[in-house]
Amino acid sequence: MSTLSTSELTVLRGGCPVVDHVSLDIQQGEFVGLIGPNGAGKTTLMRAMLGLIPAQGTASLLEMSVKERAKRAAWMPQHREIAWPIAVDDLVALGRTAQGKADPHDPLVTAALDHMGLGSFRNRIATQLSGGEQARVLIARALAQDTPILMADEPIAGLDPANQLSTMQVFQDIAAAGKTVFASLHDLGLAARFCSKLALMHQGKLVTYGTPQEVLTTERLQSVFNIRAHFETGPEGPIFQPLDVLS
Repeated sequence: MSTLSTSELTVLRGGCPVVDHVSLDIQQGEFVGLIGPNGAGKTTLMRAMLGLIPAQGTASLLEMSVKERAKRAAWMPQHREIAWPIAVDDLVALGRTAQGKADPHDPLVTAALDHMGLGSFRNRIATQLSGGEQARVLIARALAQDTPILMADEPIAGLDPANQLSTMQVFQDIAAAGKTVFASLHDLGLAARFCSKLALMHQGKLVTYGTPQEVLTTERLQSVFNIRAHFETGPEGPIFQPLDVLS
């Protein structure tokens, strides 16, 4: 069953398309990675799907009211900053605002903290944490929203390798439990390992959409990313190794 879709979605800047007639259909229970080089239009596409910027075409979330949208999809933007001194559990509880009262003792808040390995952090002041720890707190806030859809823009940027792996595992697990996860990612190795499908964008267009094996071909890695890379499926899943930049 489709839970997140677009049809001919287009965003113009100065009359030029930065998202160019993108049609995408994401099913319930999928973890889809949105990949592409810098400037491909990934963030713009996600913001347009959520109604945060004007767009032409259609998207399933845009057919809902803003209140309904907040109950349907949690959003974690790329640029995130905790601007005021607040306890970690109070901050995570703000994710419950669209669903009801922001109660730090809500079981969903506790579950979100535990998912991100932050159970012992709940009474600490969020602004006193490291950048990576703050990023995990904000992911926990999105998880606490407990929506059918989670959309995240570069959620593992700034995390150390262990927390990148654990966060991707959390996303994979919640997708396996029936939620839909749509996240932009730059680490193609982790995207190939954890995502059920990849959507590849380049110059505002959706180049292809399919399994990691279907998307990460030698030809596309060269034409879109300008790299030569080794990609294979090993005993523990897909393995991706960049080799060099093409001249």
